[in-house]
Amino acid sequence: MTDIRRLGRELVRSLTSLPHARVDSTRQGGGEGGRTALSAGRAMATVLVATLLVASSMLGPAVAASSNATATGEVNLYGSPASDRTTYRYALDDLDAASNLSATFEGVTSTSWDNKSAAGLGNGDTLATDIAGTASPLGPGPNGDPVVVIEGEETTSSGSWSGTASPSASTTLTVGGNMDTTDGSITWTGQRSTSSASTSFSSVSTGSSTWSLGGNQQPEDGQVTFTGSSTSTSVSRSGSAMAGASSSFSAIGGNIAPGGPSGTPRLSVTAHQLRTQMATASDASYDGVGGGKIEMTVVNPPEVVGSLRVHTDSAATVDVYAIDETADGVVNEGTQVASDVSLSAGNTTIDITDYSTSGEYTTFGFIASSKLEMSVDYGSTSANTYYSYDSGSEWAPNTDAAPITALAPSPSSVTVSTSGASTTFNLGDGQSATKDFALSRDASSLTFDASAGKFDWSLAATKRTATKNPSVTADGSTASVNGVLMEGETATRSISLSTGSNTLDWGLGSGPAYDADVSATEVTQTEDPSLSVDGTTVASYSGTLADGETVTRSFSALSPGSHDLSTSASGGVDHSASWTEHTVTEDPAVDVDGDGSAELSHSGLLADGDSVSQEVDLSTDDDTVSVSTSGGSTTTVRVKLQERSNSANPGVVVNGQKRTVGRDLADGETETLDLDESLLQEENNVTVVMGSTSADAPAPRVDFAYSHTASSSRNVSTSEGEWREVYEVNKTFATNVSNASFLLPFGEDVVRFKSVEYRVENSSWTSLSPSSWSTTNTTLRAELGDAAKGETVAVKARAQKVDVQNGAIQVTEPTTPGQALNTEFVVESHADGFGIATEGTRVLDVRAPSWDSPSPSSVIEADGDQTLLLPNAAAGSTARVSQSPLVADPATGDVEVALEQTSSPPRFSVSPGSTIGDSVTFRWRDTTGGMTYSLYSLTEETAKASATSGGGPVDLPDDDSGETFQISSDANAGAQTGTLLGGGSLADTLLSLLRGGGFVAIALVSVVGLFLAGSWAGRESDSLGEEQTGFGLAGLGVIIAVPILLETLNPGSISSRIGQAASEALSSALGPSLVLGIIAVMVLGWGFFKSRKDETTIKIEGEKK
Repeated sequence: MTDIRRLGRELVRSLTSLPHARVDSTRQGGGEGGRTALSAGRAMATVLVATLLVASSMLGPAVAASSNATATGEVNLYGSPASDRTTYRYALDDLDAASNLSATFEGVTSTSWDNKSAAGLGNGDTLATDIAGTASPLGPGPNGDPVVVIEGEETTSSGSWSGTASPSASTTLTVGGNMDTTDGSITWTGQRSTSSASTSFSSVSTGSSTWSLGGNQQPEDGQVTFTGSSTSTSVSRSGSAMAGASSSFSAIGGNIAPGGPSGTPRLSVTAHQLRTQMATASDASYDGVGGGKIEMTVVNPPEVVGSLRVHTDSAATVDVYAIDETADGVVNEGTQVASDVSLSAGNTTIDITDYSTSGEYTTFGFIASSKLEMSVDYGSTSANTYYSYDSGSEWAPNTDAAPITALAPSPSSVTVSTSGASTTFNLGDGQSATKDFALSRDASSLTFDASAGKFDWSLAATKRTATKNPSVTADGSTASVNGVLMEGETATRSISLSTGSNTLDWGLGSGPAYDADVSATEVTQTEDPSLSVDGTTVASYSGTLADGETVTRSFSALSPGSHDLSTSASGGVDHSASWTEHTVTEDPAVDVDGDGSAELSHSGLLADGDSVSQEVDLSTDDDTVSVSTSGGSTTTVRVKLQERSNSANPGVVVNGQKRTVGRDLADGETETLDLDESLLQEENNVTVVMGSTSADAPAPRVDFAYSHTASSSRNVSTSEGEWREVYEVNKTFATNVSNASFLLPFGEDVVRFKSVEYRVENSSWTSLSPSSWSTTNTTLRAELGDAAKGETVAVKARAQKVDVQNGAIQVTEPTTPGQALNTEFVVESHADGFGIATEGTRVLDVRAPSWDSPSPSSVIEADGDQTLLLPNAAAGSTARVSQSPLVADPATGDVEVALEQTSSPPRFSVSPGSTIGDSVTFRWRDTTGGMTYSLYSLTEETAKASATSGGGPVDLPDDDSGETFQISSDANAGAQTGTLLGGGSLADTLLSLLRGGGFVAIALVSVVGLFLAGSWAGRESDSLGEEQTGFGLAGLGVIIAVPILLETLNPGSISSRIGQAASEALSSALGPSLVLGIIAVMVLGWGFFKSRKDETTIKIEGEKK
């Protein structure tokens, strides 16, 4: 079985390496899914692979069944390939049925691009390449080797001359560098005679004042300083309130916060417990019922009774009842509020369960097991005479006793609050306390939040009033303070004043009057500065300059060498002249292998942006590039290489038990581990692990196959290409299961889930509803409902991934199927050369980066790979990535593109990648049919290409030279609109070609364009896997329609050229119109064939390994 699977994998690998095996067709009906056509040979081979894989899956269960009578199925886990921490989870219905546990590993070579570059390298400097991996690197060179590039740089230095001319100044200086200067400019700063003026005003509030200023220019630094004043009055407030109630009072007033004895108002509070004694004979009742039972009635008791105070003549033990009525001889009725209370002779307080009263009377019944004597006020003519009842005896007067008293719960804590203040007092009955209480000036009530009690309060405060909102206006200019100025507090504001008399109008919001100090600077100025170089005036300014006022003028370039400079101005002037001196790269060379000989060099000057390149043979030991230059110049060096790693000591962890091969596996090398079935559990976690490699080496991967017999079948497979990961799980259920779910733990570098499908038994794959699956980071859980015994259910998910270079990321929010790319990630580690590699020529757009100066860019290669560079990110940085409307498609080599995030019209910067001069087609997708779009170079201030949209994207060809572009359209081009073919309309251009004998070229371009555009239509694929609709047929229609339209508008303008371009026989036999007709038929016929072919294409995804 292993041999068959190995054969299948080898065949898949060989197929995916075939050139031009994948072709993307145009979209149908505006849908997002493109179709990929395969050659017949590859399709037949794919069927063969599928047959081998099916045979291998069938063979496994048969072998397992023959070795164990209870094993009717097999568990298979696959990774093609798997990477470190690829995880599988599955359950076993019967551990005893598991046998023949093994894991097979086959070596896979992993690669990743690790391009290095540095600018500003001078003579003796080095560039560290630090080539990681276990095999010599590859590269984009013609022979597949790395490429080294030397790029010219221009270093600049600043020259300057500054000082004071009174009224003139001169100097002789030497201009450095080896090229003429640029950016020459001189800034003059006016000198003036100035004097300070000030005045003061006391106790102003309203009205006007006048003040005169000298000088002949607008006074400067006008200021007014307001000094506030304030008044204060002591006030007091007092009152009382029950618990939970409020007490009102008149507000303290004033226009600022009140003060108090110690700067803050002081609040004093005294707490009181509520109590009620037994009613008198005239309005209450007493009933002594004998047998140790007594009733006593309290009138208007507290709302809550928490204790009773009674008097007994002798000790007794009693139970206590409470009921809201007068005494009626029935003692043990109502609510029992206390039991087995021991009473001593004399006065005693009985704590009872809090009893909430209702009504005017509450009767308390006392039941004793023996003699009970209690005193009660029952209308005796003697003021202090009470009657006691002795169980079994008669009434007797008792003048020492006290009446029964009902006590409300004692206050313990009260929170006093009002507008702007709140404080809490912990007070018992009769206790008082005082606290600072910063209430607002307009507070007019206090709220007492407490569970019980009555509270008396008093407040000591100071009413305060201060200067508020002072202002002054002079000739329409107003200076004001929005707020309060306390006594002696100042605030300074600017005010515009005039030469001569100024009228100052004062204002005040409220409060006492204030003082004001007004000041300004009177100004007299000078004029007409100029600059001369070698006796010739090169810059001047006609007019006056106020003190500190500046004016800048540019002057022409200075050649290297000595020059005489002079400047002068009436009244004197400060001057500062500057210019930029230039030095370009000279005699650059690089030694990449450390042998002392340069593998690449250039003799003479290498202009800024110009470059030379060379394919070089590097090994993992070549870690440093040595640089040499002449004349103190610097250069930029780029090395583009692809690192390679073998499968590093692969292994597997089964339920926490780790087993490894113990060595690295070369590409295609196989090792099988026979594992002990005792490792298995009912719930199994299987994780592929790889040996350690350097942090910057390509992450190692391995082909993985794991299997054992089981009571029911379950297959789990992952397939990882360079840009995608497929995870498939299937299980045959041994029993009925409710709410079956599948867990698919994808890798951390998955950015988008392309599809989630399921099937039951051998039915067709069906998309799983989004409501039936969810993700946690990059782990997907599929909910499939109930499954019957013996039923086989499978789930398959496809995801798009990236290859992170020199670091790691964690995707925290992948994009769901059917949605435009919008993925969030966090950077887990970041080193020099950090990049996120993916496929597609549609430029990635980084949104909401969490770090400063993000400066993202994308390097896009001719083979369709793209690397997103985030040079300033760090561990912990987060961002979102989506797709921009811009496609950059280099014909050869590569190109680096940096989007400007917020520009409108859209802008982007282009620079060369590893080679310079590569042709690049820029495709703009955000178009409107009939609108003309231009690729406008802001660097060269000209349009490089233009095209009119036929309802889809437009192609704008150029190259990878360093420039900043703007996409201009009819709606925004203005003065920056370029013209096709260097100027003039398309019709003018074509007619010009016709008049010059160029009709043959037009016809040939039209025919050749037919096939080139058709081939191009299926070529483009978007970044991260989204496919682009082709528009070749529409473009060809335009190409053919234009000459036909010109012939219609100007008869003979084209047909006459046909006779000159075609052979005499063809021209005379068929005629010009027929030639055009033949071309049109070719277009229509080819378009029909192309569209028909697309409609019958079977899509088989091929991924890069």
